Amino acid sequence: MREPGAVRPDAIIAMTTYLSRPRTYLSNAIHILINILQAKDASLLEHGKRTACYAMAMGNAIGISARDLLDLYYAALFHDIGQVMLPDDILQKNGLLTHEEYAFVQCHPRDGAWLLHSIPCLRRSAILIAHHHEHWDGSGYPYGLRNTFIPLGSRILAIADRFDALCTGRDGSHVDERVAINLIRILGGSQLDPMLVGVFVDQMQRGHSRSSFGGSRA
Repeated sequence: MREPGAVRPDAIIAMTTYLSRPRTYLSNAIHILINILQAKDASLLEHGKRTACYAMAMGNAIGISARDLLDLYYAALFHDIGQVMLPDDILQKNGLLTHEEYAFVQCHPRDGAWLLHSIPCLRRSAILIAHHHEHWDGSGYPYGLRNTFIPLGSRILAIADRFDALCTGRDGSHVDERVAINLIRILGGSQLDPMLVGVFVDQMQRGHSRSSFGGSRA
């Protein structure tokens, strides 16, 4: 049984059943998912939008296909959709999480993937969401994948997500853009794909600042 404040499982089941119907178009699915995020926590949607901008820029830089870019965009936009299953007292907690609370949080990639997998046109994005907290060295979650066993889109998403979290204080450490870039560089080879970190850092050093991505606001 879910804790108070979490989205009711019966509501989630009803939503996924509706979205899986063949007559439902992608725009309807996107509209419903956006409404779910806004109802739970509007900051999740804003974080998703900024993360999508960073991820798309990296995807373009390495030349992934248009189809993969679209999958990456929706994965980035909704990468935290699984957090709607979290109790409000965990989602809005300012202090350190307990071990039990952190275990709840670690479920959100799988929960998010489950939600999107029920929508046929978003199943490829669901795979990227499932693995966006995996680490290059295998120390991440939920499956402990490492190196190129982690999908490329998930590795891109991990960098975009971490950078925006650093710059906006979502991970508890609000730092300026220059410090955030240096921290991303340090994480290359441990938590993050070192090749993609190089691409990201190069983009930022070429003048692709947060403001150019629409990410100047927290």
